[in-house]
Amino acid sequence: MAIQDQNNLVGFDLTTQKQLWSVPFNSDIDSSFSIVNDNLVAASGTQIVVINKSGQKNVVVTVNIMQLISIDQNFLYVMQGANWDLAVYDISKNALLWKIPVGRGVTNVHLDSLTGIVYVVTTESISAFDNISGKLLWQQESGAWHSTLHNDILYLCKPISQSNSYKLSAINVENQQETWSKTFSGNIVYTYGLTVIDPMLVISTTGGLIAIDAQNGSQIWQAVKDDVFYTSPVKFNEIIYTKGLSRKIYAFMMASGYVQERAAFLLKDGIAFKMAVFFSRLKYLFA
Repeated sequence: MAIQDQNNLVGFDLTTQKQLWSVPFNSDIDSSFSIVNDNLVAASGTQIVVINKSGQKNVVVTVNIMQLISIDQNFLYVMQGANWDLAVYDISKNALLWKIPVGRGVTNVHLDSLTGIVYVVTTESISAFDNISGKLLWQQESGAWHSTLHNDILYLCKPISQSNSYKLSAINVENQQETWSKTFSGNIVYTYGLTVIDPMLVISTTGGLIAIDAQNGSQIWQAVKDDVFYTSPVKFNEIIYTKGLSRKIYAFMMASGYVQERAAFLLKDGIAFKMAVFFSRLKYLFA
């Protein structure tokens, strides 16, 4: 597991809960970090760095960055400049491929590596581009706050004006047709993200974690309504793990949402951490 505070990135052994390494890193932008090819990739305002399993840091891109949007195996998507341009970089070449203005607001990027198409979802529109050339392939004037792509289906979530309700929908990107649409509500002021844990779509919210049937949009369960979830959950051995604002790490039974275990290890009081968890190899972050 890796955690981030204002001054360091720290790797831990999940089994022993002992620290593996600590790397000085000052993140001064609203961004995330991700694990790509068994490396930790993180952003600051001027550079993108890769940290390997030994804790060694390498700078791969040096650019002016407002926000890190998404990282793929070979490509980097960042927000830049006064016009809020989305810039696409080839990581292996440290080269800019193309950029487009997207403006202020929420922007999500999803690359289909099989087709070479990247989907850019803003609060105003959904657009499909050729990932190498930047050619616009199609566009819909219907955006979302949160989105995720899985098996040619783009899942979208956006608030319904002047309410605590949200529209959740699924679009087939091959024909751009909506396959289902649902409205969900409750004690939910904000949603923080969508994650596909097949066959479910999991929504992180201020009113708990919500599991949706990805095939038809029906709610399966809602759990821990008294905590806020803003990180992406992960699955390991039919257990869903995620972190709450309470700094507790939860383990949910996938089928029922029953909380199997709560723990508060590695999370220090008074410090807001960003967290990335790599559960496909449980013993170490980089196995």
